[in-house]
Amino acid sequence: MVTFAKEKVEVADDEKKVVSYSVVDGELVSFYKNFRVTLQVTPTGGAAAPAADGAVVSWTMDFDKASEEVPDPDVIKETAAKTFHDLDDYLLKN
Repeated sequence: MVTFAKEKVEVADDEKKVVSYSVVDGELVSFYKNFRVTLQVTPTGGAAAPAADGAVVSWTMDFDKASEEVPDPDVIKETAAKTFHDLDDYLLKN
């Protein structure tokens, strides 16, 4: 279980609606040599009405294991998926 992670923002591009950050301190750095997450928001309404139909959020995780014994970070992926699902439910209700 991860209790602490210090992150460094690598990319923050408002025009492209992209943010990317890497983990630089905490428990994850002992398991993964590199751990980077990228979020990109793509409006689905097209050029005429970019926000009219909402957006699609793409969340990607790139990592390099410190050794072959280190498991894939499935728990992190599952937690992120649940968080985004809950956020989506909240936004649709409000």
